[in-house]
Amino acid sequence: MTGVQLRIGEAQDLDPAGEQVALGLDAFALLDLPVPPDFGAPGSRRQILVDAGGGAVAYTVAAAGDSGEIIRMGNAALGRLLMDEPPPSPVDVTADVFGSCELAETAVLRSCATVAVIAPHGGSIERATDAQAERVASDGRFRADSWICRGPGGGAFRRWHITSDDLSEASFPGLRALLRVPHDLAVSFHGFSDIHDVDVIVGGLLDDEVRCAVREELERRLTVVLARPAIVLLASSTHDPHPGLAPDNVVNRLARLGGLQIEQGLALRSTRDAPAVVADVVTEQLAALAPPTSASAVREGSGWVPSGNPDPPH
Repeated sequence: MTGVQLRIGEAQDLDPAGEQVALGLDAFALLDLPVPPDFGAPGSRRQILVDAGGGAVAYTVAAAGDSGEIIRMGNAALGRLLMDEPPPSPVDVTADVFGSCELAETAVLRSCATVAVIAPHGGSIERATDAQAERVASDGRFRADSWICRGPGGGAFRRWHITSDDLSEASFPGLRALLRVPHDLAVSFHGFSDIHDVDVIVGGLLDDEVRCAVREELERRLTVVLARPAIVLLASSTHDPHPGLAPDNVVNRLARLGGLQIEQGLALRSTRDAPAVVADVVTEQLAALAPPTSASAVREGSGWVPSGNPDPPH
């Protein structure tokens, strides 16, 4: 991983998960990153990779500190590096999230697409979610653009997870390509480890009536697959787990009508046929809402190109 070397300084955690850090003003300059005038603006909080010798870890730059070639992070953020305190030596840092050749994104753009389908935490980060996104996006009843980001195994969640409210199109060219296209509908697939007995959480800013229909159909069909009553929650407030209700959440930014966020427990994602059932229920609801199409062939010359190349045409 090529980049710059910065010191790590102790500070209070900026978020409970330890995904956010602050940079000294000189560190912004070294990384050739602009200092956002408003860190609260959608997409303004860029991602970086930090490698203290145990492998690259993705962080979100959520604040600017004082001058200095320094990253400031709290205990939770240090824990993601498997450290209890800042190392005595500088660490490697890059603003290229693909710089360690591990994280990978795939974007597919289709002409006249009205639906966006994404899996920001595919691969080993939140298993099965990337396959679900591919299954939905390939359905021929509507035209869909898709974006999938995958992280490899070996502490994948700890190393690569970035909350959807923080994902910046400035760091992910494939995501930037999707955000440049107006979509009516969008869905994102996610996973969580364990929340009591909950199987699925249906969130996002899409109309409550539509999300209720998704929840009811998921309950009905997953009960058959799981051979027990499925527990599917409808997120209605920010106090609910993983509600996806923030306007900054990338799925809501992608859709004119508001996004649909599907969060799924690990047990469900590990059950044969269950992830496919979830994807199919979502597909059917999107097909009922999206303009019909007779084909969803990818426009010749679109698709995605490796990070660093120009945006794909659309």
